[in-house]
Amino acid sequence: MGLVNRASLRGGSPRALDQTLELACRVAANDPLAVKLTKRAINRSLEIGGMREALAQALELNVIIETSETRGVARIQCHPET
Repeated sequence: MGLVNRASLRGGSPRALDQTLELACRVAANDPLAVKLTKRAINRSLEIGGMREALAQALELNVIIETSETRGVARIQCHPET
């Protein structure tokens, strides 16, 4: 898990940049060592729970799905003609 290093207003809230800067200022106001150790604790908890591996596998499957070509049409007719 990382921290966001850029924000985009495209398709988002008109206040997205202001909100991002507000959050960055709140994080920056903390002791750098405390921020570093908190981030490390979050990452470790994700690893212990297997979340990191689960996210990596989900991403891999999503790439396969998104890059696969559709072959043929659906074989099940959901709304049969009467």
